[in-house]
Amino acid sequence: MDMAGRRRAVSLALLACALPWPAQAQGTISVSGDPPPLVIAGAVAGGQPDPVTDASTTYNVVNSSANQTARIMARLDAPLPPGVTLEVMLEAPPGATSLGPVALTTVDQNLVVGVPPAGSGLGLHVSYRLTATVSAGVVGPLTRQVIFTVASP
Repeated sequence: MDMAGRRRAVSLALLACALPWPAQAQGTISVSGDPPPLVIAGAVAGGQPDPVTDASTTYNVVNSSANQTARIMARLDAPLPPGVTLEVMLEAPPGATSLGPVALTTVDQNLVVGVPPAGSGLGLHVSYRLTATVSAGVVGPLTRQVIFTVASP
């Protein structure tokens, strides 16, 4: 049986956390919890594995600056295997702009920009999307931390 016809398995457990980044900290962010493990379990014969999504968590954000906008960024604590991608999308707080689904790496990626001075948002939605290509093969269970930060532009 060729690679495209076999069942694919990628299992990723995510731990969402908000860590302060003292050099650029400009506010606070908290996440309601960790999403359940994201598991890619199959594919249509001849096609790429079916992606999985989760939107069960929320976040709160506060821009503590009285005169400067803020941005929300995220990164992974370790790289994903080749052929595996994790995208995150944050609902924007009032007055800010979400950049839509963003593929995460171990380098901070902007997710939301223009959080107004002294602005905040409560109970905003977090969406995760895990995709894999056939070339990823079978990947055993992995755990990755998604690290969110709030910083000046």
